[in-house]
Parts: sequence; structure tokens; C-alpha cells
Amino acid sequence: MLTEIDKSRFAEAKIKVLGEFSVGGGIGTLSEKVLHKILKHYIEPDESCHEVKILGSVADVKNGEGIFEIQTRRLSALRPKLEKFLKDYKVTVIYPLPYEKYITLIDGESGEFLSRRKSPKKSTPYDALYELYNLRDMLTEENLTVAVMLLNVDEYRYTGGRHFGRKSKSTRIERIPNSIERVYLLKSPEDYKRTFIPEGLDEEFTAGAYGRAVSGSFKHGYSGVALLEAVGVLQSRKQGRKSVYKLSQ
Repeated sequence: MLTEIDKSRFAEAKIKVLGEFSVGGGIGTLSEKVLHKILKHYIEPDESCHEVKILGSVADVKNGEGIFEIQTRRLSALRPKLEKFLKDYKVTVIYPLPYEKYITLIDGESGEFLSRRKSPKKSTPYDALYELYNLRDMLTEENLTVAVMLLNVDEYRYTGGRHFGRKSKSTRIERIPNSIERVYLLKSPEDYKRTFIPEGLDEEFTAGAYGRAVSGSFKHGYSGVALLEAVGVLQSRKQGRKSVYKLSQ
């Protein structure tokens, strides 16, 4: 549960970072992405604790509670850091996802604001399954905690541009978080069970059945059951050519 203190601290972090727009010149001009920077200030307002060199790498935040790494995509990219940090430090990985999102389209040439609309898609913790799957062998480390954070955000996009070398209708330039909707802390098998086992599953189920239950996604099904087996929530057995899963005893 988010407390009033949490909400107030987030609001202060947002005011602090967005105040730099007046110096930087506007959206997309800051040297660091706004979402990343606001979350750093939310976790730790003292900037001397930001971008701290440790063991030949740079931690996003290091304070008296440990190390905090904010990763907006590709959790697997954290592997080199985690392999170093987890030996001696408590590490919390923050993985933000957009819950309620408004998209503002900006003309790529004139800078004119063209439109603003609410996205129909809302992220759920199940959207983190594939990225967590890529760290599944590290998630049982005693010093590691993962925080899946659902944020209400404004997303700004330029018309035109290129994405992965191809022309696209629009290119995202900035995401500005407005508030935290919910945080899912993942450390123990019970945390993963509570977050990722939906109601209504049969006692035994396939990866496909799990995927349909959580999001209708084939990818989420196979990554989800492999992740949950790795952290001790599920156990599997062969049934013909298929694997079937059930909750571990």
C-alpha cells in the first residue's frame, strides 16, 4: 500500500525534476530521461547518493538501505551489475510499467502539439513476466528484491522519425510519470505466487492455459511458468509430450 508520505515524496520528486525543464528548454531536452530521474529522486532525494561508482560500475542510487537500479526495459541488461553488487549489497530493481497513459502527439518539424488521447491499454504485473524470466536464475538471491511499479504517465511522441531503422508514424521522446498506481514487491516465493498466480486456474495446467488466464499471451504463458518454476512456486511433470504444472507443496 502506498502511504500519504510515499505520495508526497513522489510529488516532491516530480516538482524537483520538472523544474529543470525551464533550464533545459523543454520536453526531450534533458540529458537524462525524466521518468528515470524522477524515480531516482523519489527513492533518494539526496543527489550525492545518485550515480555512485561501485566495483567498477555505476549504481543509480546507493544509500543506507542498499543499491537501487531503475530499468525501464531489458532487465537482462542488469546482469553484469547484479553479479557484482549482490555479493556484498542489498539490491532493489525498480521495473516501471505504464498503468494509465495519455499520449500527446507533437509535430516533429514545428513542435506544435497536435493531439492528446488516453491509451486503452493498461499494464498489469503480468506484463513483467517476460523480462523477469530473463533474470529467473538470479531472482532467488537473498540480497535481491524486485519492485514492479505501475505508474500513471504522460507520453510524448514526435510525428515521423525512424524506429529500429524503419520509418514510423511517431517516435516516443519522453514519458513523464504523474503518480504511482501500485507497487508489487517480489522477494520470496510467496510474493511471486500472490502476484502471478491468478484465480481460476485448474489444479494442473499447461503453459498455454496459464498464458490465457493471465493475459491471453502465448509469450507470457511460457515465460511465466518457467519463471515461477525457477523461483519455486510451480513444479512440473511430463504428460506425453507436454509439461503440466501445479503449485509446489
